[in-house]
Amino acid sequence: VRIEDIQNILEEARLLGDPNNPTFSVPKCQAKISKAAGKYAEALHCSQWCWRATNIYAVHIWLYLLSFLGLLILFYYYGGIDYLIEKLNTLSTQDDVQSYRNGIYSVVWGIIGGIFRGIWYLKRRVNDRGFRNSWILWYLSSPIVGGILGVITYLLIVGGLLTLSDSELNTENSLLVMAVAAIAGYNWPAATDMIRRVGDSVTGSKSPS
Repeated sequence: VRIEDIQNILEEARLLGDPNNPTFSVPKCQAKISKAAGKYAEALHCSQWCWRATNIYAVHIWLYLLSFLGLLILFYYYGGIDYLIEKLNTLSTQDDVQSYRNGIYSVVWGIIGGIFRGIWYLKRRVNDRGFRNSWILWYLSSPIVGGILGVITYLLIVGGLLTLSDSELNTENSLLVMAVAAIAGYNWPAATDMIRRVGDSVTGSKSPS
């Protein structure tokens, strides 16, 4: 299948869809578009498997996100959190194990939320054949951005600058911290909007929406 053949079919569809053209016909135009889409799919599947794996199915991005998730599971399993808490205790004059633990949880679960966001959007793009390699940086940074938003949201709540309900949030509850961090890591628009509102309240100004 040549790209010129697909272009010619699309040009025919454009002419058939032009109301000023004597051969104007919506059904024929739609049929031509469907034919061009079929030719395009045929051309994609005629390419080498390694090209399809990276440019259509995004195998390298799947591997990256799942590997990142696997490393977090190993971090949990082998006591990485307890190790970090022990190190933080040696560097600090205060023995506040729960605060250290929740701080680490907020980062880890924010990363998990970011990974889930990356996997969910990657699934949608691969399903509709809309994946583009130009978006690789977005997928690579999704766990990192998720972790940053998770810990920022936690710090705002602990500092009393952010409330999520009419009642006071119990930041000693690790499960609650995990849930809030994971949601912030996944839902970037909501997390950044909360941060913006906190910034507006501190500075007394209103940022553009």
